[in-house]
Amino acid sequence: MRNKPIKIVCISDTHRQHWKMDIPDGDILLYAGDAELDSYDAIKDFNYWLSTLNFKHIVVIGGNHDTVLTKYTMEEKEMFFSNAIYLENTSVQIEGIKIFGSPYSLKFFSWTFMKSEEQLEQIWELIPKSTDIILTHAPCRNILDVTTTTGEHCGSISLRDKIKELHPRIHVCGHLHSAHGKYTDYKTDYYNVSMLNDHYKHIFEPTVIYYEK
Repeated sequence: MRNKPIKIVCISDTHRQHWKMDIPDGDILLYAGDAELDSYDAIKDFNYWLSTLNFKHIVVIGGNHDTVLTKYTMEEKEMFFSNAIYLENTSVQIEGIKIFGSPYSLKFFSWTFMKSEEQLEQIWELIPKSTDIILTHAPCRNILDVTTTTGEHCGSISLRDKIKELHPRIHVCGHLHSAHGKYTDYKTDYYNVSMLNDHYKHIFEPTVIYYEK
């Protein structure tokens, strides 16, 4: 008998508008950063909202607007996200799916969790070879990474190269709001799951992936 697909719901870049959003039920929620956590109270509110959602597992990473996360240790952050699994250049296995998560993206102004391409390359070396899903705030260069305000490609070249090397089944990102969508090559499905456009208007729906083992 064939196993039932695992329903994975993916969102990012809610920027404090999470309470307004209708999130469908599922097995796993992947959150790709930018809840806009700039205070401990903001973390508490976001963590409480996560408790109202109907998922077996929730995985969260930060993003460049989640500034308060840099003030705490990894142990503290894992404690604060009591309703989710918090990843920061770390991995977890859920339902037999190996997931790596990182909040870092390419330097752009002076926001949080940003590194040079050379520094990012070192972070991506932490991704285990057998990873099934790579969850990053950053998109890959030239894949769902265009900002409509300037037309620039803002993704990471080293991330794209690492994904081409490892061939995970799925890459989930956010960061570039209006680049929301899906791209597929012969090995990997890429998703930008931002919920807002570049004007911070909630126009996109959650991305639903049916994952078959």
